[in-house]
Amino acid sequence: MPLPPGVTTAVVTGTLTQFDGSVSRGFAIFTPSVPYVLDASQNVILTNTPISVPISSTGTFSATLVRTDNADLNPVGWTWNLRVQLDGQPDISYSFFLTGNVDIADITPVPSTSGTGVGPTVLDVRSYGVIGNGVANDTAAMLLAITAAQLGNRELYIPDNFTIGIATGTGADSAFVNTAPMSIRFGNGAGLKAISGNKAVLLIASDDVTINGGIFNGNGLPTSAGGVIDIYKAAGATLISRITLNGCHIKGAVTAGGRGIRGLNVNDITLDSLIIENGATGIILTAAAAGNRGVRVKGCWINVSTGTGNNNKGIGISGTGSGFSYDDVMVDGCYCKGNASEQSGVVSTDDLGIETFLSPGTVQVTENHIEGFGFGISVTASEAAVVTGNIIEDSKFHAIEVASGGNTDVSGNVCIDGDIGVSGVA
Repeated sequence: MPLPPGVTTAVVTGTLTQFDGSVSRGFAIFTPSVPYVLDASQNVILTNTPISVPISSTGTFSATLVRTDNADLNPVGWTWNLRVQLDGQPDISYSFFLTGNVDIADITPVPSTSGTGVGPTVLDVRSYGVIGNGVANDTAAMLLAITAAQLGNRELYIPDNFTIGIATGTGADSAFVNTAPMSIRFGNGAGLKAISGNKAVLLIASDDVTINGGIFNGNGLPTSAGGVIDIYKAAGATLISRITLNGCHIKGAVTAGGRGIRGLNVNDITLDSLIIENGATGIILTAAAAGNRGVRVKGCWINVSTGTGNNNKGIGISGTGSGFSYDDVMVDGCYCKGNASEQSGVVSTDDLGIETFLSPGTVQVTENHIEGFGFGISVTASEAAVVTGNIIEDSKFHAIEVASGGNTDVSGNVCIDGDIGVSGVA
């Protein structure tokens, strides 16, 4: 992998000849003694993939390598392992510290060491055989990498432009399941893509999961039963807690009931700066147990205008009755685009830009832009509702509907080309 600017390197040179003075041909192979080397921002700059340098026709070679004494990298004080392969000769192998330009004739061999520091905190999926071309079935290799990262308490790293093919399964749950706390970070242009099955590309089934970045492509395969990303524990009404999705791009659920994100009984969830291009629903969170609270949806861009039905939702956060609901809800700075303005027939009253339903506590819906839904914003049964600074365009019914138990602030909103501006404010 190319090194980022500023990483300190040194040049290793050598001249290799046979005992009779004739030129040797072969390779000098350099391998770091550690699985990963990280920069100060915890980016992987070097893995333990061997670097093979050919020996020239004059018996010489030159290799530019990362120095092992760079205090700005993690770890520091590790070693390079050198293996010299010469035609017709036994291999020669030894380890060394690289602290400056050196010829191999002047190297002092040392025992291989992993150095000091906090140690590698990132695990790269390539170490577990992930191909990442978007065609190969990487499901098994990716699950191995997830397990290894969880056991080692490491962040899982998917390199730039890796598209990991996932066979999503056809049973009760996705075949690609995360079942323990962890963090997954995607490089630029990296992601998961469904290549078979009809379930979620990723099922998050554990507390304490953070996903940073990533393109999640349902590839037209997920059915209306779930989302491109599903978030729930399979065991009945069990709460799932402390989930964060940041900077993800979710697409490819094109069925009439297709969803970008489906969550069930999620307690303390943050969805930040997501892009969702989806068939019918961007985000749907449903409470079927007591204790659901802490929903934060911020800065998301959601386009469900390509949906084939007439009951699309941008963001839906709802309870199922019997005291099951979401408390402490905030939706701020989001853009939601629907298709109600293009429907020639009857648009369903379930066609909603932003909905919070049966929420007993505080609901804040602020600074959003909602366009092309039956209802722009619908807030029902909250103890305290704040609906301010929103822009609602092309709503076929109500731009804003609020049925609140009290402490209601509906102000500073702009309603354009709607049937009814604001209704039901308690």
